[in-house]
Amino acid sequence: MITLSEKQRRWTKRLGYPLLGLGTFLLAIHYTFPYHRLEDRITAILGESYDVSGLSVRAGLIPGHVVLEGLTLKNRPEREGEKPVEITIDKVDVGIGFLALAMGEIDVDLEVDVGDGTISGKVQQAASSVSVDFETDELPLRALPGIKSAVGGVPLEGGLNARFQIKLPKGKWKEAEGSISISCEDCTIGDGTTKVRPMAPGQTNAFSNEGFTLPKLKLGKIGGKVAITKGVAKFEKFEAMSPDGELYLEGEIRFEDPFGQTQVIAYMRFKSSDELRKREARMADMETMMAGGARRPDGFIGIRIKGPIGQLQYVATKLNPLASGKDKDRVSGKLGGGGLGRPGIPGMPDLGSPPGAPDTAPEPFRPATSHVPPPDVALPASERDVPPPQLLPEDRRPPVATEEIPPVPPPQVHPPSDLPPSVPVPEPPPMPNPSEPPSAPPTE
Repeated sequence: MITLSEKQRRWTKRLGYPLLGLGTFLLAIHYTFPYHRLEDRITAILGESYDVSGLSVRAGLIPGHVVLEGLTLKNRPEREGEKPVEITIDKVDVGIGFLALAMGEIDVDLEVDVGDGTISGKVQQAASSVSVDFETDELPLRALPGIKSAVGGVPLEGGLNARFQIKLPKGKWKEAEGSISISCEDCTIGDGTTKVRPMAPGQTNAFSNEGFTLPKLKLGKIGGKVAITKGVAKFEKFEAMSPDGELYLEGEIRFEDPFGQTQVIAYMRFKSSDELRKREARMADMETMMAGGARRPDGFIGIRIKGPIGQLQYVATKLNPLASGKDKDRVSGKLGGGGLGRPGIPGMPDLGSPPGAPDTAPEPFRPATSHVPPPDVALPASERDVPPPQLLPEDRRPPVATEEIPPVPPPQVHPPSDLPPSVPVPEPPPMPNPSEPPSAPPTE
């Protein structure tokens, strides 16, 4: 049995009763909070982009925890004949930190169960920054928001393992710092039935109206890292390899505020295997159509990815927009005698360069410009750095008022005797009169 002194008993009463009252208050709020109002609010927010059904919100066992269950989201197809994608979120456990809330900050823990995958992480918001730290385990790719726009509408399947660590100073995406690591085992792209069309408005190609069907391709093991520095995310070693082919991705994402204005510029290279082309004739036909302007010297098909993050454009091209100098010329066929095609004009041969010509074009002529510094008008005349005047010789010095100006001699006029003799000018022969008959030639 613990025996307390008189002083300890006094402090126990002073601290115990307030803590007991605070705990009772939190329990009362936790179990009497109108969670149906929160349910309506969440449904309204998600309903702007999805058809929401089955959502129920209740209190968790621990004060500050809220549980969402049975949430089903179905997207709205943007084109006729497009199938909606349905996502079922089994459970979301949200934990709110009361201590951070009392200090005017936000500290929220999340545990999400989606199918066979999970999402766990934390969101912290202070006066100077917002931090996000999430980790996924076998998360279904089709459950990721915005994944359809990111891949041009192509269906994706597989379990995603990723780690997102992002910090937003002052809540600005343009100043974001952090990193993203992604890996996926046995992922696939395409399903052999879904019609794929350009997602960005105004983009047209041979498949704009009817679309094309991408067969189910095995991506195998996907892995990559993204480093985020000062609002720019750069892909590092992002690749996929499988028996169906190889794929490599490079580029960067420039975050903007708001996030919807974020710009992407990237370049993807892929090469299908002989086994895939034999198995899927449509894949071989598609590569044949793209080969004229997109087949690179290394055998890969190049695709440029550019535009706002929600409206990406995909353009087949052999030219890598991220390359520079000789790398770009080597891909376009300008080096080594040509023969790889002129950039942007499929099938147009490149005649190459004459023998002995340099690999790079000469620098354009730029006329030299002299820099004349502005006068030092800020200083008085007595303090300016003015060079001393240079005196002219006496014979070239302008006359002074005290000097006598010598008279100017009058111009000399030559007398008539000094002029050269004039040369007589012969008179022109008389013109014949058309009214008179021609005279007979003289006879001897």
